[in-house]
Amino acid sequence: MKNNKKILSSVKQSPYFSKNNFVLYKADCLELLKQIPENSINMIFADPPYFLSNGGFTVHAGKMVSVNKGKWDVTNGLKKDFEFHLEWIKACHRVLKPGEQFGFPEHTIQSINAALLCRLVNSIF
Repeated sequence: MKNNKKILSSVKQSPYFSKNNFVLYKADCLELLKQIPENSINMIFADPPYFLSNGGFTVHAGKMVSVNKGKWDVTNGLKKDFEFHLEWIKACHRVLKPGEQFGFPEHTIQSINAALLCRLVNSIF
């Protein structure tokens, strides 16, 4: 735990939750990650916006419910959404120790894969 305190000493925000060797922040990930030293984190679980808030409805438990989660979940267009995914993925990669874990929910995989594929294609051509 001493090492964690040293790594996180540069973070200005207080943890949302902390217990033993686990610390959870509720913050803008891009701003928070800028404060963490390179190659210092063992695991990151990210739950980025899905960009699904579009004024529509879905069915949950037999009832119609809005899919709107908030302004943070409204698409900014395909290009900007991909740029956002690339930005947070790069920021996570910078702070992760080599060979460590990076997890995210299954339903974000399509957006993340598409963003990474676009990045790869753009680097080739």
